[in-house]
Amino acid sequence: MLLTNQEIKRIFIAIQKKGVKYIDVQHEIVDHIASDIELSKERFPIWNFEQHLETALSGFPKDFKKLIRSKEKSMNRFWQRKTLDYIKLYFQFPVILFTVLLYISIVMGTIIYGKLVLGSSLVIMLLLIIFTIYKTYTNAYYSSEKEKKYLVLKMFFGQTTTMILLPTSLLNILQVFKPEESSLFTQHWAIYIASGVVVFTLIWCHACLTAFPKMLHRELQSKYPYLTLAN
Repeated sequence: MLLTNQEIKRIFIAIQKKGVKYIDVQHEIVDHIASDIELSKERFPIWNFEQHLETALSGFPKDFKKLIRSKEKSMNRFWQRKTLDYIKLYFQFPVILFTVLLYISIVMGTIIYGKLVLGSSLVIMLLLIIFTIYKTYTNAYYSSEKEKKYLVLKMFFGQTTTMILLPTSLLNILQVFKPEESSLFTQHWAIYIASGVVVFTLIWCHACLTAFPKMLHRELQSKYPYLTLAN
């Protein structure tokens, strides 16, 4: 027994009153509850809608906040897996070779020519981070309102931008360098770490500018076609 539009709206209202603020999560829960109510109507046709709704809701935890936290963790893990899978596919032989050569070039350039090489690389990295964050937050799918209302967007943008900003915490690596040029040869560990940070950031920013937006678009089209976000 299919539900009417009015009954479906009633389920949405009930879910919103439970504190479920994410629209995509609301749709997921409403779909589940609607299926339970349709079965309940067949089994207990004399019940009114409120009785069916109350019975369906009893199958969910009383504390919906705990359910939402579980959904947030699950969605965060989902995007972590998706981004990790991309990185695994990304690192085929040509890319691995280029990455190794770039890393060696920065390390050897710094050791031979001084910290200006690494310093310039870090400046380029910082500029690229700024540009990537700008492009990410001018994405057609992004707005502060959308991020608050859709869990899939909140976790996606949180995952990608967190990884962009993480390397900036290591910018103080230059503080270990002393003014004397010769001191660089005693700071190889710092050069290795900073060069790795630069290379990782370049790769991640490239993914944020190219692959990840397409990944988000495919996800919205396949799993959330009923949301206006996917149009």
